[in-house]
Amino acid sequence: DRSVAANAIARYEFVPTVPVALRGDGSPERIFIETVDLAGNLSYLLLPEYSDEAYQLVNSGEWSASRLVPGRVQVIAGGMYRGAYFMQLPAPGDTLHIPLGQDVRVRANRERILDRCASTVFGGSRKTTQSFEITVENQHNRTVSVAIQDAIPVAVGSDIQVEVLGLSGGELDPVSGQVIWDLELGANERRTLSFGYVITYPKRRSLQGL
Repeated sequence: DRSVAANAIARYEFVPTVPVALRGDGSPERIFIETVDLAGNLSYLLLPEYSDEAYQLVNSGEWSASRLVPGRVQVIAGGMYRGAYFMQLPAPGDTLHIPLGQDVRVRANRERILDRCASTVFGGSRKTTQSFEITVENQHNRTVSVAIQDAIPVAVGSDIQVEVLGLSGGELDPVSGQVIWDLELGANERRTLSFGYVITYPKRRSLQGL
């Protein structure tokens, strides 16, 4: 059934197993072709700066053994329609991530700790200290894998200095400033993460978005 083709969409040939009757009046038809079982692990992605609720993801590293092609996918999980998206396939060997929508039982809250924030001026420089706490909670009665993403500002000039105060075990990408915490949260577990930074910059400059 496999055919040689130059592009990803035409890699395979699909032949219906039973005859299909087409109306012939130009109206759309839906034809069942085959069922594919795809093994994967469930995880959760949290972006607490933008939303309190977690995004569910199915992560499959074995997708390349299945006859998948890129295209529009409708997602149904737990008997509920979760939306549709255009699925792009990663390179063979990379992990395919399939979104299942938000889950209200895995949540995170991000707050600025005001008593640890300050701004001072000395000479021709200004220094600002910012501190945050992220509280993440698993309300399921099972352990869940959670990835939490936030960011530290990245200096755009040599006259700006950024010092990281602490990341509570998070991993920092020094190029993008992205911080990721990979956690295993037990049933009904709540955990608090803290991070902060100090930015020193010329007084004549104005920093936005802190």
